[in-house]
Amino acid sequence: MADIANMSQYMEDTLHLHWSSSNHVGIIFGLVMEELFRAGVILCPPFILTGIEQEWAPSRVGSGLVGTSLFIGWSLGALLFSKLSHKFGRKRMAILSLIIMFSGHAMSILVSQYWLFLCCRALAGVALGQVSHVWLTELTNSNGRGIVIGVASLGWVTGGMLLPTLASLLHNFSWRCVLAIALLPGILSLTIYASVVPESPRWLVMVGRNSEALEVCKFLSSSNPPTANRPQTDDNDSNGKPVTATPVPPGRSSTPPAPGTPLTPLTTNVTFANAQKNSSTRSVNTSEHQHAITIPDAVETKPPFPTTQHTNTTTTSTGGLCSKGVSSRFSVLLLLFMCAPTVYYSLALNLRNMAGSVYTNGFLLMFIELPCSLLFLLAAKKIKRKPFTIGSLWGCTGCLLGILAMPEGMLLWSMIGKLGITTTIQFAYLLGTELFASSNRASAMGIANFVGRLTSSMSPVLVETVGTSNPQLFVLGLATATFCTAGACITLPETKGAALPVAS
Repeated sequence: MADIANMSQYMEDTLHLHWSSSNHVGIIFGLVMEELFRAGVILCPPFILTGIEQEWAPSRVGSGLVGTSLFIGWSLGALLFSKLSHKFGRKRMAILSLIIMFSGHAMSILVSQYWLFLCCRALAGVALGQVSHVWLTELTNSNGRGIVIGVASLGWVTGGMLLPTLASLLHNFSWRCVLAIALLPGILSLTIYASVVPESPRWLVMVGRNSEALEVCKFLSSSNPPTANRPQTDDNDSNGKPVTATPVPPGRSSTPPAPGTPLTPLTTNVTFANAQKNSSTRSVNTSEHQHAITIPDAVETKPPFPTTQHTNTTTTSTGGLCSKGVSSRFSVLLLLFMCAPTVYYSLALNLRNMAGSVYTNGFLLMFIELPCSLLFLLAAKKIKRKPFTIGSLWGCTGCLLGILAMPEGMLLWSMIGKLGITTTIQFAYLLGTELFASSNRASAMGIANFVGRLTSSMSPVLVETVGTSNPQLFVLGLATATFCTAGACITLPETKGAALPVAS
């Protein structure tokens, strides 16, 4: 257990994110491509519903099912892939989820019946569990995690702005063309993940594959300046090779003595790794007799891993999700994932209930997220998680109340409110990775995504029904949810700068 903790600290000291590293550039580019693909799959309903209604003539509730079917599949997939990624690895499940999402989205373009279209949307949603977010944040240290989430957000915003722009250019063509434009970034992301990005070293340590974890650390830090001594595992040395020699006492040469030179007690083969702490003299058995050897304490007590402790490591819970001290944090995380995505998609998909062009409104509602994503990308490692999460939720509450006070300014208030809820979602994913150890992280994020997507699956239907018939009640419900969730987040600890334990 001590070795695992020290290995966690070693990864915290080693896995720095560097833009000059080709390894890291490949990881970031793959993440951006995935987010472009995800944006095209998730945010397309307002731009294709007119064509779908002309072709299949669904009811208002039926139109809402275009988005709801995706979210239902998303909720189930989040729970499924979190369990699978814990057992079979982050990389395998991230790639598998991308293949399923690509297949479901591609088939939705080809089907000729509405119920088959909804089934394909649900299949694509199964793969939206965001295993890749857990995977890629585990490839960096505390300073890099915020950058990874910021890059993901930036890719999402870019995709959200490109979608209405391209949809407006294709409005004279079939709605299927709008769906088809998302396939290219999906292919690129899948190719990069399969060929460039390694498995999570934290997952490898968690399952006992320390040698492979060290190789991944070496691969990722190949362009980084050395910041820590490479730790030794039970079966490998600092270079990842099998240990074949014993340590040499201080003051003695490592060169073997010349033939015929009589051996002294200090040249006797001694196993220093098994030395007892604070012991200065011990007996070593040889084939002929016993020698008393004095060994300095500094050599005897050297641990197999670096022992420097990172500050603020106690903020990450290492018990089970139902254990004392962890369940309360997990409950708040569930509430956060229930509220933030529901409010976000309620605002993002409410384009047809706003005055003006649906394409212009869609572009503006995504463009407002750009400064938020850039700020998060540049300053995430310096920003405290807890106050910004609470402040952004309450800011969104104020904007939603502004819609009730001045309905004619719905677009402007929605833009500002979306800025706040976007910040909340970014910090929610960051908090989710920092509040739990690797043994619980995938499960916690998977269950949170499951519950969150299950509640947010009602957003498209609510937009097409309550949002149209009683917009005041619709907005008041969103404002109440954000206000109460902000109050619950007060109980969370601050996780800025926390190292990620790999196991409980």
